[in-house]
Amino acid sequence: MGLEIFSLEGKTALVTGGSKGLGEAIARALAGAGADIATCSRHLSELRQTADSIAKQTGRRILPVECDVTRRDQVEAMVKRTLDEFGKIDILVNNAGYARKDPMLQADDEYWNYVMAVNVTAPMYFCRAVGRHMAQRRYGKIINMGSLYSLKGSDGKAAYATTKGAVLQLTRSLALEWAKHNITVNCICPGSMYTPMNAAALSKPEIVEMLAKKIPMGRSGQPEELAGAAIFLASDASRYVTGAILSVDGGWAAS
Repeated sequence: MGLEIFSLEGKTALVTGGSKGLGEAIARALAGAGADIATCSRHLSELRQTADSIAKQTGRRILPVECDVTRRDQVEAMVKRTLDEFGKIDILVNNAGYARKDPMLQADDEYWNYVMAVNVTAPMYFCRAVGRHMAQRRYGKIINMGSLYSLKGSDGKAAYATTKGAVLQLTRSLALEWAKHNITVNCICPGSMYTPMNAAALSKPEIVEMLAKKIPMGRSGQPEELAGAAIFLASDASRYVTGAILSVDGGWAAS
């Protein structure tokens, strides 16, 4: 048994939030390992540019779909379109997410409800819609994107940390429920990463210095540093791994 166990040749993956940041990096990694990709975002023109770039780099089929992940009808339409295009979904990556600093004493209901919809309800919609198909085929690999704040509290981001804790429990619960269908469900928990969502904060020297002191490896990560974790959990290399948490955080959660 060699590196072929990590191959995704002949597989189809659905990646949410794939126009930029961690979603783009994961879609690019899975395509590089051989998978065809369906990916979605609310920003179709940006998504198409990313899809074209990945297709040219990897030679794989990339399907960009405009989708508001908080809308159940659009999620189910996205899943149907993927199945119509590719005939199957082997891998689901629930990556789409949202966060902002929002101290609880100033928090409003609108933000709380929105971050819950994007970070918790949307992954549930996709897991349920894709899970039906996977259960019928008796095969599936689901990767939910948690966070360092799935494991730690957050000063000033209570809503976000709450949602990411919920993603971890969704992962564990579905891993138990769907093991009998040969579906694995695992969670990647990234730490501080250089993404468009974090660009403003990580452009400030004082923030970079503060993070360097907190993170054992002394720096924030790059999106492409999630590639190995994603390929492992999407491939047959992890066929006996389910309900697991894989932290990619430079050692921060261990500190």
